[in-house]
Amino acid sequence: RVFDGTVTSITYVSRLDRILVAGIGSRERKVHKMYALDYERPAAPEVADEGPLVRAIYSPINSTVTTASVRTVRVWDATSGLLRKTYGNVTDATITAMCLDGRERRLIIGDEAGVIGIYNILNGTLIQKLESHSADICALGYCSSSKCILSASWAGRVSIHLDSGDKMRILRQIDGHATDITCMVYSIDLGLIGTACTSGALRMWEFQDVKLTASFEAHTTEVTLLAFLDEYRCFISGDFLGNLIIWTISPWKERHVPVVQFEFIVKVPPEDFTRDTPTSAALHAPTHTLYIAGSKGVVNAYDTSALLEALIQWQGVDVTGKQKGKMCPPLPPRQIVRNPREGRSFVPDPRFNRPFSDDILLASGDVTKDVAQYLDWPRDKSGAEMRCKFPNTIVKKRFGWVAHDDSIKSMQLIQEKFDLGSSAAGGEDPEGAATNNASSHNVLEAVCILTASTDQRVRLWGPDGGSLGNLRQGDRTKAKLWKFPVTDEMVRVRRSNDAQQLMMQVI
Repeated sequence: RVFDGTVTSITYVSRLDRILVAGIGSRERKVHKMYALDYERPAAPEVADEGPLVRAIYSPINSTVTTASVRTVRVWDATSGLLRKTYGNVTDATITAMCLDGRERRLIIGDEAGVIGIYNILNGTLIQKLESHSADICALGYCSSSKCILSASWAGRVSIHLDSGDKMRILRQIDGHATDITCMVYSIDLGLIGTACTSGALRMWEFQDVKLTASFEAHTTEVTLLAFLDEYRCFISGDFLGNLIIWTISPWKERHVPVVQFEFIVKVPPEDFTRDTPTSAALHAPTHTLYIAGSKGVVNAYDTSALLEALIQWQGVDVTGKQKGKMCPPLPPRQIVRNPREGRSFVPDPRFNRPFSDDILLASGDVTKDVAQYLDWPRDKSGAEMRCKFPNTIVKKRFGWVAHDDSIKSMQLIQEKFDLGSSAAGGEDPEGAATNNASSHNVLEAVCILTASTDQRVRLWGPDGGSLGNLRQGDRTKAKLWKFPVTDEMVRVRRSNDAQQLMMQVI
């Protein structure tokens, strides 16, 4: 409270970082008062936000990191780690999902009231709202090729909105789950939409025709992780008990088959090894490293090179893509870009939530328990169970580290390559960042991992698990702990190359 009375005017002086407030006193109505409010520091300067983080997204075009927490959105400079802008109370309810559009100029935000809004990332202004869901928004996605917005909610519905400027409309609605949808992912390369729900059901949908391609039944508890491994032509799923399963999808000939099942075991000092619930996954294909984050704030790195070799040996193809060979099958050819068919897709789902027994709750944190016994494997035409093709030893844990003190809500693997031409790379490489510098071509690759957690922190990691810093809202002039591997010179080179490509297209 500044003073007793009525505020008549307020303004902000950016050069002095000062707020001026003018008003009239409550007792002496004819006396006008003016107060100058100087900014000292945020309430919690050591963290990225005062509330639990929902998402952190790196934008290579804008060279920014956008974070969402409760009803606040913050935009950070990715190179320096300093806070650029804060948009408070952008939604009426708590933010539950966020993504960027194809040009990374707009924010698409969903909240727990089922409302989806599109905001200008430059000033936080609400541009327009989409047709709402009847329950919490759990996931959002954007298809840049057909300019469509994908949204999923706890009501069991997936909606595909056509991004056509001022006139937004729903092209398709998918009702394929009888329980709350917990995960939704989209792969532009594979042309698939993946959904999962609290009953453990997994379903894959073809994007163009929005039809059901396959159902995957193995999990009996809530699915908390769903991610595509595009380079392997597979996807990974994880449940509340810590079961992780990798499945094959098209273009493998033996598609929709579980290939390996393993458990997500973590170590949080001073505790011993314990089982955890996976929440996020990302694959670094060049090094065959699969990163998986969980609800205890731990990130594990797994070696998947043997898995890919086994897949190729099992059903690899030659250069033609037809005969058996030593190559991973090529991605399906891109069809003529068109919008999905309009209408509604309804596929009954007979599976409902199963009540948790005491045995399941005890097994969730006990590594001596075999949680694989709670999996309900599908059966083939002969009635036999479709067990995994390979043993769990084919995926080996390389290392793990404690990234946060609480559940990790989002994890993004950042991979960027820069062709510096004849010029040398500017500055020294940050410690812990993976950089591959080819002297003949001066190609520099930057690899790092961005994580956001409910412990109110956003942190950056090298591919080896080394800390590269964290975002702190208390840093005003210089970020003390931030070593982003993408330097200012790399950003200038990227923007110059993008401008040259644009000029070539115009000419």
